[in-house]
Amino acid sequence: MTPTWQVDLDPQQWEAVSCEDGPTIVLAGAGSGKTRVLTYRVAYLLEQGIPANQILALTFTNKAADTMRERLRALVGEAALDLTLGTFHSVFARWLRRELKGIPVSGDFSIYDEEDSLALLKALLKESGQEVKQAAALRRLISSWKNAGLEWQRVRPTTPEERRVVEYFRLYEQRLRAANALDFDDLLLQTEQLFLREPEVLTRYQTRYQYILVDEYQDTNPLQYRILRMLGARHRNLFVVGDDAQSIYGFRGADVRNFRYLERDFAPVRIIRLEQNYRSTPQILKVANALLEHSEETYPKQLFTRNPEGPPPFFYSACRDVREEALFVAQKIREEAARHHLSYKEFAVLYRTNAYSRAFEEVFRRSGIPYRLVGSISFYRREEVKHFTAFLRFLVNPHDDAALLRIA
Repeated sequence: MTPTWQVDLDPQQWEAVSCEDGPTIVLAGAGSGKTRVLTYRVAYLLEQGIPANQILALTFTNKAADTMRERLRALVGEAALDLTLGTFHSVFARWLRRELKGIPVSGDFSIYDEEDSLALLKALLKESGQEVKQAAALRRLISSWKNAGLEWQRVRPTTPEERRVVEYFRLYEQRLRAANALDFDDLLLQTEQLFLREPEVLTRYQTRYQYILVDEYQDTNPLQYRILRMLGARHRNLFVVGDDAQSIYGFRGADVRNFRYLERDFAPVRIIRLEQNYRSTPQILKVANALLEHSEETYPKQLFTRNPEGPPPFFYSACRDVREEALFVAQKIREEAARHHLSYKEFAVLYRTNAYSRAFEEVFRRSGIPYRLVGSISFYRREEVKHFTAFLRFLVNPHDDAALLRIA
């Protein structure tokens, strides 16, 4: 039976949503409805009689998971209640708390975020008389090792400096375990290690989840892919949605080659392209397609839209540094505001890294351009929220030294 909501989808989207079983890559260009397709695919499976507890849907942000959950409730009601839906880290954390055999912590373990990890590494450096400013680089290196599947015992240092770093890795892990804690990278690494050490646990999850769906697949790292490969080996119903051209998290270990690895390990793989953009004007897509022709993306796409024409959107200036760029942007904002009688509220500035914000703020203040900085500190990183959650963490896990230090 065809669902009544098929009319909500374009032909390419419906092809993806209603495809037959088997490994599938949905190459979803910018603005083509990635999360929408993933959500409707889950709804379609439920409409076909697949039990919700046999479906695993993984996202990269809590917001994406919440959006999917709300949309599914609107589409299929209570049928989605038993669905396993969440971020890689939240889902794996639940599994680790359930499967205590083979992991180095107890079920009430704390989860150290980036700030907690940095605080621990700074303490270790301070204790050994080293500069605490090395902590950030040390954390990135330890994170890269963990995401490569390496515990400290398996790192093979070749120089005295590398041996010193591995020793900090060992001490860091020792303190984590003493605090009955895992960091974010451990949630992935310990899940892989659990499956490798306890084959019967892996078999149980392989058997349960007949359908595995992944959002923003271009952001997966090698460790996440290895776990997906293990989970999907039995039923081979991996359905991943992503766009190699939108892979921007290489600095976090994301590896766009995971598309090719999936094709290799699960051959033959169905590939469906979503190329209709619902977000942009034709002028923007023309420039985007021209730029992508020169990119190294593995899967070429030709984005198109049926949206009406818009005003010419592009100014370009080759600037020597970020301050010159900020001056150029401020000038253009003033010119456009005056020419079209626009309010400053109708302008937005996106920059590549947070380090750029200072130059723009200085120039805007001197230029008399009012602004509001968005997302400078997320809710969960505010001091008062960190203190409150630290208090709750310590109540649950009295061994959590990082939580104790924050509230002491």
